[in-house]
Amino acid sequence: GWNQISQQAAKLGINVKQSEYVNLLFNLSGPIKDPKIKYNLLGSDGSQTAGDPAAGGINGTIDQGKVALEAEAKKKFDEATGKAKEEARKALDSIHNAVQIELNKQKADLEKKAKDAIGKQLGDSLSKEAQKTIDKVLKNDKAKEEVDKVKNDLLKFNPFKKKVKTDTIRKN
Repeated sequence: GWNQISQQAAKLGINVKQSEYVNLLFNLSGPIKDPKIKYNLLGSDGSQTAGDPAAGGINGTIDQGKVALEAEAKKKFDEATGKAKEEARKALDSIHNAVQIELNKQKADLEKKAKDAIGKQLGDSLSKEAQKTIDKVLKNDKAKEEVDKVKNDLLKFNPFKKKVKTDTIRKN
């Protein structure tokens, strides 16, 4: 059997131990009671060795299991990576929102302080200028006389032509 096939393969230069399949040609001739069987080695195919087919089956099963485990590991790695990216994005968004809130608080505080400082300076400046102008007007005797004259004219003004006693008009 196998030894004869291996010898014939060696004569033809075919390495049967490195092949998965061995191709044979069988010629059957003669009567049924006395058949003559001839076989010829045609070649070999495949990468598995013909010398140990059980090992080839085990190796194939191991390779399939290895591929399945690698696919499962890659799937779990991708899931873990996706979860980690999502958590990192959430944390980044949370930090961004907290920073934005703090920034808005400080911006509002600075705006209020600036408005108060500007208002105080403008108020002081305007009140000083207004007071100076009022003092200047009041110190001016001519302006004082004019103000008194206008007051007397207003007191004398009688749109309804009622008789008014002259002693009720105040003189300042």
